[in-house]
Amino acid sequence: PDARLILLRLFASVLRVLPIQHGNLLESFDIRMEELEVFDLKFLHGCASPTLAVLYDDMEGGGRHVKFYEVNMTERELVASPIARNNVDSEANALVSVPGGHPGLLILG
Repeated sequence: PDARLILLRLFASVLRVLPIQHGNLLESFDIRMEELEVFDLKFLHGCASPTLAVLYDDMEGGGRHVKFYEVNMTERELVASPIARNNVDSEANALVSVPGGHPGLLILG
C-alpha cells in the first residue's frame, strides 16, 4: 500500500518481488513461501515494513487460515509473523486490507 514494492505470484509457492525506490523499479528477486493452495494475498496498511497477509488452505483437511509475513528486503526472504488467524470460515476466499487510523484486515467469503 505504501508503494515500496510490487509482488507477483509466479507459481504455487514462488513470489517475485519488484522493489520500488523513488518511483524507480530496482532489481527483482524471487522468494518462496510454504503455503501451496493460496486463495488471496494482500499487503497491510500502516506497517513499518511491507507485511503480507496470506489466505490459504492447509491441504490436510485442517481448513483455511490467514498467515502474516514481513518481506525482509535485506535477506530477500519472507519472515513469518507470530500473529496468525487459524480456522477461518471454510468459504473464505478474499482479503481486504483496511487503511486508516486503525488499519486491519477483512476476511470475506
